[in-house]
Amino acid sequence: LRISNHCTPQAVAALRAGNADLAVVTTPTDAGAALSETPLREVRETAVCPRSFSDLLGRRVTLADLAAHPLISLSADSASYGLYAALFAASGLPFCPEIEAATADQLLPLVEAELGVAFLPEAFLSAADPARVAVPELEQALPPRRICLLARREQPLSAAARELESMIRQAADIR
Repeated sequence: LRISNHCTPQAVAALRAGNADLAVVTTPTDAGAALSETPLREVRETAVCPRSFSDLLGRRVTLADLAAHPLISLSADSASYGLYAALFAASGLPFCPEIEAATADQLLPLVEAELGVAFLPEAFLSAADPARVAVPELEQALPPRRICLLARREQPLSAAARELESMIRQAADIR
């Protein structure tokens, strides 16, 4: 097995090119007809800010309120970036992150360093230092996302890939 770390569009491209057998990604995927997409679990995301951004705390805030602060995002080639760019655009706002991170696990440390506001999965909050990080109450709910397993429909999996797929499905309680 070779395990790689890619953003969703890169993982989809690797599958289509035959460079990967499986991909675990977050929506939106743009998987198309050639790929099967199996939802594994729903992921709720939230905005997170440093406690020093006190104007975002103790009230309901808008995307415009968040955009008045430095934004931290995954890279411009990620599905997350595209999702939030579209969300901001729907509110007539530009999405211009000042910091782009390569992986989602880098977002929380950047917020804890008081560098800006980020959107990250609620599950990541268990690692947050509550003395340094806060969750502003948003006026607008963030769109739900899913973690999905992708595979090529017309390509049989190797024994190792079949076993990995079985382990992933079992962990997600999907048969």
